[in-house]
Amino acid sequence: MNFKTWAAAIAISVLPASASNVERFLGEWHGDSTCVARNTACRDEVVVYRISKQDSGRISVSADKIVNGSPINMGSLEFRYDADRDLLICDYPQGIWKFKVDGAKMEGTLTRPDNSPFRRVTLARAKP
Repeated sequence: MNFKTWAAAIAISVLPASASNVERFLGEWHGDSTCVARNTACRDEVVVYRISKQDSGRISVSADKIVNGSPINMGSLEFRYDADRDLLICDYPQGIWKFKVDGAKMEGTLTRPDNSPFRRVTLARAKP
């Protein structure tokens, strides 16, 4: 192991696990938000999510839907990182968002307050 590889390994090992795991969620993600609930006003969307860490330690997710090739911002929500389940979670009046990263892919769900599924999101990390 050369010095550069060793130094990188040491740097990663001294970070709290939650800090290094949260980093995997940060960045820009593109994909689809699909309606699971039927007989609602919900519509399938092509989406772009921008995920960043705030000074407060919370994670901000800004969501755009793409309409006729142009982004329309749907707003931002604050998430918390659940280290036990390795998820980003946001509880808000319309339900609970949960996101999980697997390499360059991220999947998420929106569940209504009554625990019924509403949306499923499938995203890929944007290339820099």
